[in-house]
Amino acid sequence: MRLVQHRYRWAARWAWTRAIAAALVGAGIGVFASWWLVMGLMMVAFSEGAEEFRSSFLVTAVLGIGPGLWALAVLVWGGVGLRRQLRFRELLTLSRHIPSFRAGDVARELQLDPLDAELLLLDAASAGIVEEGHESAAPSVASSAPAPTGDGPRRTAEPLARREDLTGVVLNGTWRVESHLSSGGMGAVYRARHERTGKAHAVKLLHADDRMSESSIRRFVREARAASALGHPGIVSILDFDVALDGTHFLVMELLEGETLEERLGREGNLDWREALGLTREIGVALEAAHREGILHRDLKPGNVFLCSDPQRAQTAVLLDFGLARPLDESSASKLTSTGMVLGTPAYMSPEQARGEELDVRSDVHAVGAMLFEMVTGEPPFMDQTLAGIYARLLMASVPSAAEAAPSPIPVELDRLIGRALAKARDDRYPTVAALLDAAARIGPVSP
Repeated sequence: MRLVQHRYRWAARWAWTRAIAAALVGAGIGVFASWWLVMGLMMVAFSEGAEEFRSSFLVTAVLGIGPGLWALAVLVWGGVGLRRQLRFRELLTLSRHIPSFRAGDVARELQLDPLDAELLLLDAASAGIVEEGHESAAPSVASSAPAPTGDGPRRTAEPLARREDLTGVVLNGTWRVESHLSSGGMGAVYRARHERTGKAHAVKLLHADDRMSESSIRRFVREARAASALGHPGIVSILDFDVALDGTHFLVMELLEGETLEERLGREGNLDWREALGLTREIGVALEAAHREGILHRDLKPGNVFLCSDPQRAQTAVLLDFGLARPLDESSASKLTSTGMVLGTPAYMSPEQARGEELDVRSDVHAVGAMLFEMVTGEPPFMDQTLAGIYARLLMASVPSAAEAAPSPIPVELDRLIGRALAKARDDRYPTVAALLDAAARIGPVSP
């Protein structure tokens, strides 16, 4: 999202005008009310007889207490508006160094709870202060690389990641872009061919707005190093990562043929529980390999599971996007993020991840449970119409029953497995992905 400057300035002027007017009107009414309150109390104190007492009390209530409450309400009205604008002013400060920001940026920079950050953005959006999209004239980061010579790629003034069509672009004299494949939270993926070997690969470029964030670049490099170090058939292979001459970061991956689990579910709604268990086993085996190397994924979701159609591969499901992966021995207050920043996808993350707490393998276990729930039911377990609603259900609502939500019967043991994987308290979940897979291997057919 981005802050709309002219609307912010108009809202700021209105908030200050409202606050000043409320202060003046409230003060005037307050003086009037105070004078009549004192006079009324004196009249009550010196009244003689019941009739005079009632008259004095009525004067006190009508001209003293009533206007006093009115003055208080006016002052509160002005103060609330001013306080709201001061919160919007924090978004203005944030936008000066993160022109296009998300709820995670707001939570990190303003040290807010994820739910509070989302509510602040919703309030700002309702006031017209922020809107979806990017600044059309956002500054680009100048490259420190020298200008190319000879037949190398020409340096462009516009960052590669901002260009709509990269067809024909040659990255660092090696990778010729052929077509766009997909776009995600951190970058866009293209089909590219090696200029000398002629082999096709997938190239992922970091989004232009994220180029300005050191933490985003570090997460991008971490994805390359984490995935390339694992070397598992169920994890996408990273072949290379580099920086283009304009400063755009990119990595080169093996080119997979098929579709993501998200695309499959979008087309079919849900899967047969036997197929869902089979895919969960393949996902779990790959994830367990990453855990053995001391790496958490932290962003498991159907969009990061690729279903390969190549029969030569050892397994169908392949894990993508280790951009949020981190070593298990790091604290939750990672050097790549500030305390309180939430990274991941809310519909699949664990409650402790949503709270910004320290994570362990049981957080990935929760994500596996969430994906398995969606595979058999067609919908994530804590889905809601708004992001704030998802956070609220994730943190406070009881775990839903997959058996009740599934369109066709599933084994009772599978329902129990999913429920345990999605437990709010991590101590109530399976301690490892391997333990979850052992339980899955014992699931029998649906009882008649």
